Parts: sequence; C-alpha cells; structure tokens
Amino acid sequence: GWLSILHPDDGEQGRLVLMQLAANQRMVTEVRIIRKDGKVRWVRVYAHPAWDEKEDRLSGAYGAVQDITERKRAEAELQQREAILEVVAEAANTFLKVSEWSAETWRTEVDNLLERLGNTIHASHAYIFENRLDEDGSIRMSVRYEWTAPGFQSDLDNPKYADMPLEVDYLESWNNNILRGLPYIGDSEHLSMSDMD
Repeated sequence: GWLSILHPDDGEQGRLVLMQLAANQRMVTEVRIIRKDGKVRWVRVYAHPAWDEKEDRLSGAYGAVQDITERKRAEAELQQREAILEVVAEAANTFLKVSEWSAETWRTEVDNLLERLGNTIHASHAYIFENRLDEDGSIRMSVRYEWTAPGFQSDLDNPKYADMPLEVDYLESWNNNILRGLPYIGDSEHLSMSDMD
C-alpha cells in the first residue's frame, strides 16, 4: 500500500524506508505522494518499526505524515530566484568587463545569457524584447533575441511577437509584470488557468 501511493520518482526512497523498518530502524524522509484526486503532495514521513521481540522481526509500523508541500514550493521558488540572480550577476560582470563591444560579441553574450537563463528555469524559450515608441505615443514590442531549447521551434519570425502592444489584451499576468519592469515567466506555476489557455 505504501509504495502504491508514492510518486514514481520516489519509489526507491519508499523502498529504503521499508528496508530500514525491516532492519528495526526508524526513518524520517521526505517524499511525494499521489492523492486519490491525482494531486501530488510533498510529505515528511516519520516511521517507527513495531518489532516483534519473540519472532525477532518487523510486525508493523507506526508514525506520522506531515504535508510539507507549501514549504517545498517556497524552497523551490527561492532556489530558482537565487539561480536567476546568479545568472544575471554573471552576465552583469561579463558586460562590465568587456571594454569594446562588437555586434558579434554582444550577440554572443546575449545568446549565452538567454541560454543560461532558459536552462536555469527549465524553459522552452527565453526572450529579450525591444521596445519602440509608436507614432501615436504607444509602446510597441518585438522579440529581438531568443534562446530556444532543443526540440522547440523558434519564435523569432513569429508575427505574434513582432510589433505587439506593451499591454496585451488577453494576458493580464503579462501586463502586471511587464508594466512593472519584472521578468515574465509563462508556466503553470506562475500563470492562472485562464492565462494558460
């Protein structure tokens, strides 16, 4: 029963718990479980063996399970922020050290930055948009640089990302971040269900 509710990637950790209990050792571990509704939750498991002294074997186990999903989510977000800051700090250091920029050097460094950033946040694409002021005074944006993960199609020539308004009618989360000068991350952890559609 215990192994059947574990996330497939945590099966080995679950077997380790059973082995330690069978060796009359208590165990504290953190694993993912899959609930009946299909949701994945992180839990901390405290397991103690119930030992049959006469038979000198495990007769059962008792313990407690604590849901630590929110703590794990906060830890992951903090690690992601730190990783992003590290990439940005490295890029800033590189940009400050280069005394003379050629177009080729600039392009290489921007491409390296986007690749490191995309890999750090496990993205399929990473973009830098260029803004321009339209004749009517509105700000328009176009993709200027892009990194694309292997197996994904580039959007550099996609008209959807060319000369688009700064405020996008259909994407509130985009507007909230871009208008405040923040990076935009478009995944299920950072977007509402309506924005994902």
